[in-house]
Amino acid sequence: MSLSVKKVFVTLLSIVVLFIVGLLTTIHVGQDRRMISWFTRQNRPIRNSDVEVRISHVQRLKLFTNTTNGVTAHYEQAIFPTPPLTIEQILESRRAVVQKICAKEFNSSVKTVGRAPIFFYSKSAKMTCCKAPKTGSSFWGTVVLAIESQKKSDDAFHINRNSVHGRNEIGLGTFVNASRHSLSVMVSRDPFTRLFSAYVDKYFLLGQLGRRIQSALKKGPFRMNGGICGYDVSFSDFLNYVTDMALKGVDLNEHFMPVVKLCDPCKLHYDVISKQESLTKDTKHVLGLLKFSDTKKMDIQNSLKKGLKNTVYSLVSSYLTDYKIYRSDCPDRVSHFEKVWKTLQVQGYVSTKADFPRREFQKMRLFDADAITLLILKEVERFPLSKEEKTLQRQSAVSIAYADVGPEAIAKIRKVYKMDFLLFGYDMTPPDKRPGAVTL
Repeated sequence: MSLSVKKVFVTLLSIVVLFIVGLLTTIHVGQDRRMISWFTRQNRPIRNSDVEVRISHVQRLKLFTNTTNGVTAHYEQAIFPTPPLTIEQILESRRAVVQKICAKEFNSSVKTVGRAPIFFYSKSAKMTCCKAPKTGSSFWGTVVLAIESQKKSDDAFHINRNSVHGRNEIGLGTFVNASRHSLSVMVSRDPFTRLFSAYVDKYFLLGQLGRRIQSALKKGPFRMNGGICGYDVSFSDFLNYVTDMALKGVDLNEHFMPVVKLCDPCKLHYDVISKQESLTKDTKHVLGLLKFSDTKKMDIQNSLKKGLKNTVYSLVSSYLTDYKIYRSDCPDRVSHFEKVWKTLQVQGYVSTKADFPRREFQKMRLFDADAITLLILKEVERFPLSKEEKTLQRQSAVSIAYADVGPEAIAKIRKVYKMDFLLFGYDMTPPDKRPGAVTL
């Protein structure tokens, strides 16, 4: 090969190499730009301070496994994000799953016994909502009350939560006719967390259900502060009691009856299947679908912005009502509200950093719902919780509770609530065994 030909060949080869390098660089830069552009659009820059705060928060809650909240984030997921589903797509997916599971699994599930379906009904807004205690459906009862009331919405939300029940309710026969011209809604909840919520609300605190299980299991009173307050019934005792009754075909109380029995979604086809875990987002969507006065709708939305104050007042006033009826089970009202305080912490309203203000309660001459609510909100302001911290605190309480529950009880829960798990897409792994489980 002549010298001139070699020079030409080397020159051409150099041009090709430079072209390839330039092309690869352009592609790489383009990918970087697209990645940066995506993070900019999402307003989610990666900062060292974010990671440090996250890890500090996790260490404070003693998270013992990798969390689904993103402590060990995978950057490839951030670079190639999955487009989020719209609320319409999510709701359609839920309905499709219910139809599929009903056709496949219904006949093989445990048939529990209990009351027939009941529905909150707004004639003005043309909406029905299945009443399933401990799912968040009572919240919809309050919304219906606000819609139907001639008063301001604040009056409907700032009430004893017990007063919602028995109002604006219809039975199955009326529902069948009303649903033809109304938007039908039901709310589900993870059976594990729903059972824990029922225990805290109805057995840890005072009430007829607590008395009943105490008598059935031949348990004594719960002792604290040198006296008695409530019932010496553990969470495991409660779970075994409920599941054993269900498997024996005994009538179940509505607070722990499976949602599939309460709402019968395999026969009654709901327009919206909401979840307690996404209730705020689902509620906003449903309110947008309903057709009633824009003025009333705006009034309700403004009341919802006062959520914590109204929620705490609603809970406190209902606890006071129960205390007046069952005071003999806890003669010391300060001890009773110490348990209420713990309940509010378990529910994620009051920080675990906030000690029970015993002296303030001891100084109270009159136990008034407004005064107690103000005292609680004062402590909430002293130890504010972010949305994430509230969630982690609730998860922690549930995880700790299930850590003491044996495998036999877990197996019975899976059996009794099988359709609730499958229909509404809940994990059958107990909370304390799930990836990202939280313990204090």
